[in-house]
Amino acid sequence: MRDSTTKPRYRTSEQSEPLSKRTIVSRIVLGIVSVALIAGMVIQFTPNLGGGGAGAQTEGKTLFTVNGVKVTEREMDRFRQQNPLFAQNFDGTVGQDLENTLSAQVILIKAAQSDAARIRISDSDVSDQLKAFRASRGLVKDADYLSQIQSAGYSDASFRDTLRLQSQIQKRLKEIQDGVTVTDAEAKLFFELNKANYKSEERVLARQIVVIDAKMAAEVQTKIKAGEDFKALVAAYSKDDGTKAEDGALGSKKGAKTPGEVTALALPTNVATEAFKLKDGGVTVSIADGGKFYILKVEKFLPAGQQTFEEAKTKLMEDAKQTKANGATENWIKTLEKAAVVVPEKDSGFVYFDPTVLKIGETEVKLHELNRTVYNNQQIQQFLAQGGAQGATLVEQFFKPQTIETIIKQAVAVQAAKESKQPFIGAQTDIQTSVQQWQTRDVTVTEADARKYYSGNLSFYTTPASASINQATFTTLEAAKAFRAAFVAAPSDFAKAAAKLKGTVTEVGSVTPESIDKAFKAVVFDAKALTKAGAIQISDVIQKDKTFVVLGVTTLIEKTVKSFNDAKADAEAKALATKRTAAGAAWLTTQQKGIKVQNFYADVRKQLEARAAKAVAEKKALELKRQAEADVAKKAEAAKNPPLEITVSEATAKVTVLDGTKVVETATGAKVSFKLPNGLYTVQVEAKGFKTFTQEVRFPDLKAVTVKLEAVK
Repeated sequence: MRDSTTKPRYRTSEQSEPLSKRTIVSRIVLGIVSVALIAGMVIQFTPNLGGGGAGAQTEGKTLFTVNGVKVTEREMDRFRQQNPLFAQNFDGTVGQDLENTLSAQVILIKAAQSDAARIRISDSDVSDQLKAFRASRGLVKDADYLSQIQSAGYSDASFRDTLRLQSQIQKRLKEIQDGVTVTDAEAKLFFELNKANYKSEERVLARQIVVIDAKMAAEVQTKIKAGEDFKALVAAYSKDDGTKAEDGALGSKKGAKTPGEVTALALPTNVATEAFKLKDGGVTVSIADGGKFYILKVEKFLPAGQQTFEEAKTKLMEDAKQTKANGATENWIKTLEKAAVVVPEKDSGFVYFDPTVLKIGETEVKLHELNRTVYNNQQIQQFLAQGGAQGATLVEQFFKPQTIETIIKQAVAVQAAKESKQPFIGAQTDIQTSVQQWQTRDVTVTEADARKYYSGNLSFYTTPASASINQATFTTLEAAKAFRAAFVAAPSDFAKAAAKLKGTVTEVGSVTPESIDKAFKAVVFDAKALTKAGAIQISDVIQKDKTFVVLGVTTLIEKTVKSFNDAKADAEAKALATKRTAAGAAWLTTQQKGIKVQNFYADVRKQLEARAAKAVAEKKALELKRQAEADVAKKAEAAKNPPLEITVSEATAKVTVLDGTKVVETATGAKVSFKLPNGLYTVQVEAKGFKTFTQEVRFPDLKAVTVKLEAVK
């Protein structure tokens, strides 16, 4: 952000950007990013090349330093060019916001660079990264590689420096995360608050017989029904080498003959579907899958259930450590931003306008923190990209107030969490969720609550009707009737049978009552006027405009609604979640009443508007100055050039010289001349009673024009 004045050095404020679980360094988003992705922020401006530019450029003058690390004009331009949002030319408060956000991002990266400077990255490591980069983009030739990086303003040396910086920050971040340890108290509280994530799946204890043809499968089934021993049949028939030696036991340890617990994922899909239907145990039908036939004996069905702390501990500790690492990363970034010493370079015109917008109890929120949260919202980015001024209005009138309220609630929740003395872990967004879960841990639901939820959300428990259809279209009723009669009598290939009678077949695919043509809906879903014909069902002939249609329905699924008893567990869980969410919001509102909240944004907005108006005025003044300088230069150039002489056949003719659509000079007479700077012009000659004459002239390549006007007949 440029300003006509400079200011003394200052320190940036703490950041309170919310972080999402398990996303640190896993997503890479250029530009306005979550603070958890600081490594990604550095990675961003490296690989996204080819975005314009005219080759490697000088870095330009230094704008400011962060902890002594320089930030140049060219470096700021690189960051700006890499994100379409920053590259858009917004006036008003949005333009000021984006400059603030861009500056904050660069300051954060430079602070991280300073912090990670002690980490050594060897030249060979950088070379390996460069090789991987070139390979990933097919830049085999040095010329292609140099062209790519120069298009983004890099030289080979500066690009290598950027790769080194990227690695340093990545290693520093890993160092911080790897140093995290989770205490027993933290782990136990984490488990209590996240029990829903640690449930065992449905499992079975089962044995299987696998054969390779349907005839042998039928023979095995007959013997099972006759009471023959399943293990003996495994030995006699099964072709599965992996389980035959274990008496067909699934999930057993090698050499053991006792079945182990297996989930549906351990079995082929069709096999799992049938096996997990046997809640009371039993033997499945013969199941075809992948060219084999399976028969399973389910000895015991084990329903899904809540794991104990010990059962969940391995996965639980991984999740808890990652969550705590989120918090460690957030704290690191807060420290970086709080300690960052930003010094504008003398006469650079750079000012980082970053006032306090909120104070919530002991928490202070700076403008860049509000902006980062606002402009990291993908919806807002789309509004701005598509809506222009309208999008900017939405930001101020809707999104910013909404974001301010969110930030306030999060700060209130975090302060309440500290006062509770409970060992919550994670970033601020994790802690907000955790403390609300803790405060609502005693909330329960009744069957009446579950029924109310079920009744109000029947669509969640409804499987809509659907059908898979093919459409045969004929030009005459006789052909359509003949096709239908022949197909019902002797089912065959639908498309080939229709083609014999010059019918056109369209594979419509899967449809619902809402997506299908009304006339077809009446036949397929309403009246169900279909006749079985082999593997499909055939409709009567349907007249559609001037054609005649026969539908072939390959799959028809009736609409079903899961009963309350079948949906009870899910309805109870969701009713409880809804009730706890409402209770958590109510608790947070109560907490907020006890904390002093100061919102300075109205005053900050006035300052932003004043700065925006000043920026527009300065921009206009600069444009006028440049135009005036250009006009002076053109006049000086014109004075050095010989005149453009134009001779006309009529002395009363009006001669006009245009630069595009702009009139440059006008004169009247049979012989006129103009003093012009170099350029491409249009000469226009008009006279009463004559056709208008025009000619394009590149001056001073052409210095004289002779015009003979043609009379109007």
